[in-house]
Amino acid sequence: QLKLAISVGLKFHKSAVVRNRIRRQIREVLRLLIKDGHIKNGYYILVVTKKAILDKVYADISQEINTFILMAFQIAIAIMANVINSVHASNLEQCAWYRQIIQESL
Repeated sequence: QLKLAISVGLKFHKSAVVRNRIRRQIREVLRLLIKDGHIKNGYYILVVTKKAILDKVYADISQEINTFILMAFQIAIAIMANVINSVHASNLEQCAWYRQIIQESL
């Protein structure tokens, strides 16, 4: 099950209109990534905004989130690959399960 959370706090900007606009833009980028199959079920994703996003247009926000999600999944795959390599021969079932997850992630 996929869980998404977007945090745009009061410290980010005092105006609720601005905070909601940023939240809607991020939500749309994530929706499109899910629709295109770049984000699959089984992940927890928390997006925490920074003030630098105020100067960005939708295209820039989309590109940054796409790049970050791709990097995060590559790191997760590398971590799972290291776990597989360190698993002893007695845990072959677990090793097969990790291999299946990695193949589904690619």
